Amino acid sequence: MPPKKLLNVVLVAPLPPPIGGIASWTVNVTDYYKTLENKEIALTLCDSSSKHRRITSRSQFTRIYTGIINSFRIYKKVKNLIKNKPDIIHLVSSASYSLLKDLLIIRLAKQNNIPVIAHWRFGRIPQLAEQPNWEYKLISKVIKKSKYSIVLDLLSYNTLISKGFTNICQMPNPISIGVANQCITVNENYQKRPPGNILFVGHVVKQKGVFELVEACAVIEKVECLTLVGPYEEHTKVALMEIAKKRASGAWLIFEGALEKSKVLEKMRAHSMVALPSYTEGFPNVVLEGMAMGAAIIATNVGAIPQMLDIESKQKCGLCVKPKNTEELTKAIEYAVTSPNKLQEMGQNGIKKVLANYTMQKVFSDYQKLWRSNTTP
Repeated sequence: MPPKKLLNVVLVAPLPPPIGGIASWTVNVTDYYKTLENKEIALTLCDSSSKHRRITSRSQFTRIYTGIINSFRIYKKVKNLIKNKPDIIHLVSSASYSLLKDLLIIRLAKQNNIPVIAHWRFGRIPQLAEQPNWEYKLISKVIKKSKYSIVLDLLSYNTLISKGFTNICQMPNPISIGVANQCITVNENYQKRPPGNILFVGHVVKQKGVFELVEACAVIEKVECLTLVGPYEEHTKVALMEIAKKRASGAWLIFEGALEKSKVLEKMRAHSMVALPSYTEGFPNVVLEGMAMGAAIIATNVGAIPQMLDIESKQKCGLCVKPKNTEELTKAIEYAVTSPNKLQEMGQNGIKKVLANYTMQKVFSDYQKLWRSNTTP
């Protein structure tokens, strides 16, 4: 049998800085590609990261202004890469204002007879479809003009199928090779971890549910320490410390700031619980990494998180609560800190789930199959 033709793929996705879930995914995918010995594809990366804006900035003007500048910068880079006639373009999108850039790239690709796969990296599609506002209308246009679309969670998939779209599939995020190699094997003696220590990893902003998390921990005596790892604004720290002072003068709340990946994983291995009470998520790396490091997860039931944690099964990997619901979050944390054996069980379930479903080898292989099946003959 003759060898397969080398497939030329242009990946339009962001690299750090700033660090974030999508940028981490890009690093994981490109790093894994470099390790492949018998390559079936030639992968070229077009960095679509947003420059000139802090990730914690929520200024609408700043987002629009930098969005326009970045869109034209990325468009020019893609236009230059298209001169080499790639077989397919894999376009990663977080929607919002970048949708205009996505449409420009798809139009350019169509003019050159190059198929595009749109990869939606967020979990807001069901909510947007209910409105539907300008953002959903542009998402619909991108899907119609793309050869295929990838979504991260089952609810988004079902929503789009119900709207009549047929060029949709659901794929999970993969764990990086480095994190997979550090997975605690289930055959080892499970390290006992203090049930009263909770870890949050992410951007310390309101949308990540940090205010509800601090409010919940402030009324639970058994929470000995809540550690927040990630970038933050000083005014956010001051506001959170005011809430924390309701108990023990707030000494139990610790701000670590941004840490290197190795340090983050080290902290996850030392904690029985990783909390992520976000208002919206897609397929968060933090949850994957926490599961891989044997921590039970307490998170909101948004995006793919309920699927990731197998909430409906007997082998659940954590607990889910409604977003913006401090009362539910408080009850979940109270249950967790008083049930160390259950925490251990959920942590071990998480390791099994990651190794069975979310390795880079498995997910990257699925990407390759999708690229090949959607290229123009």
